[in-house]
Amino acid sequence: MWSVGHARQSELRGASLSSHARLVVQEAIAELSSHWLSQPQVRPDALPPDFSWTEPPRNLRISDLGLREVTLTWQRPTEEGLTYFIERGERAGGVFAPIGEAQAAQGSYVDQDGLDDGAVYYYRVLAVSRQGRTSDYSPVLESMTAPPPIPPSNLQAKAPSARMVRLEWTPSECPGVEKYIVERAFAADDQFAAIGTVNTAGFEEGGTPQSPLRDSTAYKYRVIAVNRVGAASPPSPPVKVITPPPPAPVRGLAAVSDEVRCVPLSWRPSPEEDVTGYLIYRAADEEGPYARIAQIPDRKQTEYLDGGDNPGNLGDQESYYYRIQAINRVESKSDDSPVVRGTTRPPPPLVTGLQAQSGQPGRVTLNWQPTSDEKVVAYEIARACADNSLTILERVDGRSTATFVDRNQQPTPRHRARRSEPLHNGAEYTYRIRAVNIADVASEWSDSVAAVTKPAPDPPAQLRASQGLAGQVRLTWRGNQQPDTDFYVVEAGSHPTRGLVEIARIERTQNNEYAADQGSLSPGLTRYYRIRAVDRDGLQSEWTRTVHGTTKPAPEPPTGLQVSWEGQEAIVTWRPPPQDDIVTYRIQERVRGGGQEWRTEEPELILTDGRVGRRLVIMISAVDKDGLESTPSRPLDIRPPR
Repeated sequence: MWSVGHARQSELRGASLSSHARLVVQEAIAELSSHWLSQPQVRPDALPPDFSWTEPPRNLRISDLGLREVTLTWQRPTEEGLTYFIERGERAGGVFAPIGEAQAAQGSYVDQDGLDDGAVYYYRVLAVSRQGRTSDYSPVLESMTAPPPIPPSNLQAKAPSARMVRLEWTPSECPGVEKYIVERAFAADDQFAAIGTVNTAGFEEGGTPQSPLRDSTAYKYRVIAVNRVGAASPPSPPVKVITPPPPAPVRGLAAVSDEVRCVPLSWRPSPEEDVTGYLIYRAADEEGPYARIAQIPDRKQTEYLDGGDNPGNLGDQESYYYRIQAINRVESKSDDSPVVRGTTRPPPPLVTGLQAQSGQPGRVTLNWQPTSDEKVVAYEIARACADNSLTILERVDGRSTATFVDRNQQPTPRHRARRSEPLHNGAEYTYRIRAVNIADVASEWSDSVAAVTKPAPDPPAQLRASQGLAGQVRLTWRGNQQPDTDFYVVEAGSHPTRGLVEIARIERTQNNEYAADQGSLSPGLTRYYRIRAVDRDGLQSEWTRTVHGTTKPAPEPPTGLQVSWEGQEAIVTWRPPPQDDIVTYRIQERVRGGGQEWRTEEPELILTDGRVGRRLVIMISAVDKDGLESTPSRPLDIRPPR
């Protein structure tokens, strides 16, 4: 029996406990032995020669290859109250030391006290009754503990993605293995360190931004099997793996120049599926420093607009330098792409060809050459003020627009149309223009141009009004020299400065000499007149000075009426009025409803008594050669003498 145990120990040498652990176990055995020997009733050598013995354990069996444990089993004895004392030794015939006791009725005892892996142990059992009777020692039984587990086999390592390693192996065939310790080292050295413990035949590390692994780096891995009592196998043969490199540099980076305050960028997409996006960097100089301006979170996105919009917020006519990196899901970055340059569009060019048309009534028409800058959306027109400052008159939309008419439009209250007042006649105005692009960036102001509006026509000359014409006033004047004069407006009124109204429009004639009559006027009436010229564009001259004209007054009535009788005839005489153009007198009978009427060219009238009757009252008025009639004279009462 000893020879078998010795052979097993030879096979497993090197697998036993360390000398320190063995010393600890021996001390424990000695303590247990001392305790046991202090009990006189269980010491066989202390029993008297005539002491009766009890039966030893029956059918005693022992386990083999336990994990740092040995189990003794036996058949339950017929005698009640037996206690079994177990002893252990390291040699079959060597010294045995007590290690424990068990009630025989239990049927088993498990030794877990300081056993080594792969070690051979020898056991014997002594039975003791309640009365102190002992049995013979059982036969010595041999047991060997299980050796440490063997390492897992077929260890394989892969690097399926950036900064990630996946291990797989064949589980250890030893029973009781419940976990594996994974160790890692750089391939260039053997400084292995534990990096994780798993319960299955696989391990994975990295694959996140917090991965401890590096890009393009060689590592070695090995695995140790550990059973449930903590016995560890030797490490498995190491395997080598190299992590993938960082993403490849981005290709095809291009920058579009000549956009308004922005630079569009584009590039070819990365073919690597674990690339999650791109980092874009910008500098004001090709040598840097470069600052990150954007992170693109989509591998398939291959465009970026620096400046935020079109138009953007970059400077005008500024150069910018760009480079780009690909970034994967573990935030590993590629090398920089080649640097590209993009330059923003300058402000719009100076507007050329500005012209201002003179000679227009109350307005100035401007024309210019449309700009070739396709980003221009409008033009701003400005007019010079007296202090040489500029007032922007209008924003004219449309790049192809090339004309504007200054009608002196003035702003009005909100929600109302703008009102327009003509420019001053014959006045000079100075203008400038500039182009405005989609970002409201304006060009420099153009050179100034000037125009003079059409002057108003000259007023008529030599206006005269007649005096003493019967029933009318005749006006005469000389027209002005402007060939586009259209007509003359005549105003009249009874006051020299108030209440004058238009009474006529006289069209321009070839000889430019004019006469106009105002008829149907009362005798002795005074009227005031003024005239102005109006041209084809509606421009009006200043008014002429005001002149007045008078109509011919009516004759004065006859005076000194008297009557004398010669027989049956009444001779009526009177004094003629002072006017020398009296051609007739009208004699009317003064009676209600009208009466007799006579006319005579001489200041005398002869009436028969038949005409007079008992009484005749007459009034006489004078009529001049123009038909003007005086007021009636004082009534003359004619009665025949008695």
